[in-house]
Amino acid sequence: MEDIVFNGDLTEVFTLYGGVPITYVLRENSGELRIDDVQFPMPDKPNSVKELMEIVIPAYQFAQIAAKSQPPEDLQTPSSAKELDQLGSHYFQIIKQMQSICSFDFNHTVWKDTEIVPDTFFSCREHLETPSPLFVKSMRINR
Repeated sequence: MEDIVFNGDLTEVFTLYGGVPITYVLRENSGELRIDDVQFPMPDKPNSVKELMEIVIPAYQFAQIAAKSQPPEDLQTPSSAKELDQLGSHYFQIIKQMQSICSFDFNHTVWKDTEIVPDTFFSCREHLETPSPLFVKSMRINR
C-alpha cells in the first residue's frame, strides 16, 4: 500500500502491483466502505474498471441473449398453429429481453416493428463471445 486518502464518504487506496499503479476507490454505503471502482492504466481504454464494465456488460448481455435466441429445433419449422404460436412467444420473449438492454434509438429503429428475430442475429453471438486478444492482453497485469 502506497497511500490512503480519505475524503468524506470516498476513500482512495493507492497501491503498486508489479510496478503498475492500482487505485481502489471505496465509497461509504450504509456505514460500510464498499469498493466503488478499481483504476489502473489500460492503453486506449478507460482506466476505470467500473467505466469499462459499463461498456462491456451490455455487450456481453446482448451476446448471451443472442445465444438463447434461436428457437428450439422442434419450433424452427412449425407445422401447426400451436407451434407457430409457441414460436411467436419465443421471439416475443427474446425481443423483450433485447429491448431491456438496448437504447431508445436502437429499440425504436430495430425492435419496434420486429416480430421475429432475424437469422443473422443468431451468428452475432459468436462474434461477441470471442475474446479480443487486444482486450485480454491489456487487462493482464505483468507481475
